[in-house]
Formats: sequence, structure tokens, C-alpha cells
Amino acid sequence: MQFILSRITAAGITIVIAAAVIVAQVPQQKSPVVATVTAAKAPQPKSAVACQEPNELSKDEIVQILNSHNAERSSTKIPDIVWDCRLADIAQKWASRGVAEHQDNDEIGENIFVATDPAYSVDQAMVHWLAEKQNFVPESHSCAPGKTCTHYTQVVARISVRVGCGINRNASGKWKLILVCDYDPAGNVDF
Repeated sequence: MQFILSRITAAGITIVIAAAVIVAQVPQQKSPVVATVTAAKAPQPKSAVACQEPNELSKDEIVQILNSHNAERSSTKIPDIVWDCRLADIAQKWASRGVAEHQDNDEIGENIFVATDPAYSVDQAMVHWLAEKQNFVPESHSCAPGKTCTHYTQVVARISVRVGCGINRNASGKWKLILVCDYDPAGNVDF
């Protein structure tokens, strides 16, 4: 089971959406379809990522996160997003708490992915966020009734130009893996 949280801020009011998702057991290895999609469409980051603060994500995982974001943004004709060390530090500190909840900070956007299996990869988390595209209704710039799409819309939010993420693979509660990505400026302000 996975639990997906999304925070939406509009007119000074913050709404937190929580969705429990039951999925089939995912094998430890990457699915060939996932690997093909991310490898085929993903451009390499334009600059190396070198942050001073410690982060539980590997450099390869950071590249995977950027590539997944930018491949989808490119497919929708939205400029690339870049890695931000300040946001990564904020996200890592938040993920390290081991609590699956959003920060109370209207200055940044935030996506959180949680799983009961700490072996989930960042690619698998990105696949879940990007799969919400099918729930997005472009004509009304909203989610289909009863569906979640705000993780997807944050990934492709034109206003967001920087992202930083952190991960906790040893959370002590129900959720063993917590991936937090923070965005600046915050997207989803229209929801």
C-alpha cells in the first residue's frame, strides 16, 4: 500500500489531499517499460549536481528525478526544471523526520510519496506521480472528479523552475520510505 499526499494552496487556504493506494507487489527490479520510457525520453541534466549538505539520494537518483521531471515537462513544452540544493536540504530534513505530512510553507510546492516497502526506487515514485496525468483535465485545468492529479500538475507546473528532493528509507512508522520533493516557486496555486 502507498499513501500519496498533495497540498494545494489557493487564495490563502491550504487543502491537504491524502489518498491511500493499493498496488500490486512491485518486483525489486525495474520494469523494462519504465526503464525504456525514462531512458528514451530523458535528457541529461545540463550541469552536475554538487550540494554541500548531506542528502540520502545518490547522485544517480538525483539525475533520475531531474530526467523524469524534464522528460515530462519537455513533452508538454514546458522549460526544464533545475536542481536546487537549498530545496534539497529542506526536503531531506523533512523526509528525515519520518512523518508523512506536508510542511506548512506556502512559499514552496511539495510532492510526497510514501511506501511500506523501503526498496521502492525513485523511478517507481516518479512513475506514480506521472501516472496521474490520466486524471488531469486540461480544458478545466483540474483533476477528474474523485481523482488525484496534483502530484503530476506540480511536476509540470510552468511556474516552478527549481526542485530539490530528499528521501528516508528507514522511517519507523507504517511508511518505511518517504520521498519529498520541494518546488520553487510553488505550483498548483490555481487548484
